[in-house]
Amino acid sequence: MKTRFEKWYENYDFPGDAKVLFEESVLCYKIAAYRASFIMSYLGIQTVLRERLLVSHNKPNNIPHNMWEKKLEELKDDNTWDNTVFDLVNRTKPDNPFLIADDIRVQYTYWRTIRNDCAHAKSNIVSSPHVEALWLFIESNLNKFVVNGGTVGLLEKIKKHYDTKYTPPNTDVSPIVKEIPHTMPKIEIPLFLKEVDDLFEETVMKYSHFDEKSETFEFWSYIANSEVAILREAFIDYIKSNWDIFKKFIVVFSGKLYEISSDDKFIREFWSSEIWELFKWGNIDGWNILKVLLDSKIIPKDEIDDFVKVLYREVKKNPPEFMIDFLKSTNYFDMLKASLFESEKLSRPYGIEFANQHWSRIKFYLKHKELDKVVVAELNSAYLASSYGEFNREMTKLLETDEIFSQKYKEILQEEKLKLPSVLVKADVINDEE
Repeated sequence: MKTRFEKWYENYDFPGDAKVLFEESVLCYKIAAYRASFIMSYLGIQTVLRERLLVSHNKPNNIPHNMWEKKLEELKDDNTWDNTVFDLVNRTKPDNPFLIADDIRVQYTYWRTIRNDCAHAKSNIVSSPHVEALWLFIESNLNKFVVNGGTVGLLEKIKKHYDTKYTPPNTDVSPIVKEIPHTMPKIEIPLFLKEVDDLFEETVMKYSHFDEKSETFEFWSYIANSEVAILREAFIDYIKSNWDIFKKFIVVFSGKLYEISSDDKFIREFWSSEIWELFKWGNIDGWNILKVLLDSKIIPKDEIDDFVKVLYREVKKNPPEFMIDFLKSTNYFDMLKASLFESEKLSRPYGIEFANQHWSRIKFYLKHKELDKVVVAELNSAYLASSYGEFNREMTKLLETDEIFSQKYKEILQEEKLKLPSVLVKADVINDEE
């Protein structure tokens, strides 16, 4: 059975031999070799911190350049690196390489004392609680050991990754993404993602539309779908920071809507107000997001009818096929019928202008709803009054080519004793001659 600590470190891609050391610590723990287990875990911490210092890319603030270069050389020396890491962790302002609180430094120093007890076989008892307490310290605090100035270096590393002068196209960006939780405190990651997004917009995307085919999609996908909860949560926090940012990312990562739905106030403002902007982008982003909202039951059932009324008012484009079944279960088509036919706008003077302007909507309605006397009477009035234009041309084609439609249309005209258009009269003559 896996320990809690095992489940934790398996979610991280630790640098160097740290993961191996943690694995050895667990093996020792399971055979009750607690001193050895403690030492391996402690060395695992030290290895992680050593690697963070070596790959920080930027000299930490307030440390003289010559001193920093000397410390880097000591970190590379197998005989001095452990003491050098300990010394650097315990440096405080203004020349502190690690941005950690003083109480964490105190705890860190305590664990070194226990490590010394284990290594030198002192008489103090070291047992499973010591190891488990160290593991809890690692889980709780290792991500807080971030290098002062490390975010600047990481941002520069990302910039170079997307510059073909330094990095071949299609190079995997996941190793850089995995550095993020080790480079800054959790609270700073959303702010860092804003810097990355701005960098991408200015240098990589150049303000082009972001989608699954974008060059930066892989980076954001690794963040949004990371196995590391800190990254996933930071992504959510970042995209929720601004409505424009949210809309940009949610159309690509629509699965995040369900996670965000726990924030009642935010998600309600989105579906009741902000979503309409998505329908103005000239594609089906809005409809796709609406489908997710409905499938996830995020819009309350007792508010669906009111929502559809707003939908009908705000969105004049015809819905895609995947929305038809849902819309038929609402009053959407009733509103459409009322606007197109029950309003009698087709039969009024200049009704043909209305017919030409709204042919796309008329055609959409005819495709998905049965003909009735109101619809046919209005259509026929406009058709008889027209001799050219899109409405006349498309209605003629429909009556000539769609036998089921034309037959039903004719039956209703005859039942209502309305005049047959010439195209149907001609069809009768041809049929009689045959």
